[in-house]
Amino acid sequence: MFDENKFRELLTAVVRQEVKSALQSELKKALRKEYLTNDELRRMTGFSHRKLHYLRDKGQIGYIQHGRKILYRADDVDRFLRSQYIKPREIDDD
Repeated sequence: MFDENKFRELLTAVVRQEVKSALQSELKKALRKEYLTNDELRRMTGFSHRKLHYLRDKGQIGYIQHGRKILYRADDVDRFLRSQYIKPREIDDD
């Protein structure tokens, strides 16, 4: 038998969860900086100043330079970090 009240409760809970998830995702995007400074990127990754210089020189990470100021696009940083990801090995159950 179809219980309309239970269906409405279930539908409300599902919609509420989807809206909450979508809002959290959009809020993260809105609060995220588009560009990162050298210091911000060093704090975020733990990379040294020299390591960032090396990555720039080798063309492994994009950047913008205006005088002595260097900025990194957050999307470029995300792309670079994802490209360095190493998947864990699967354990054989032999």
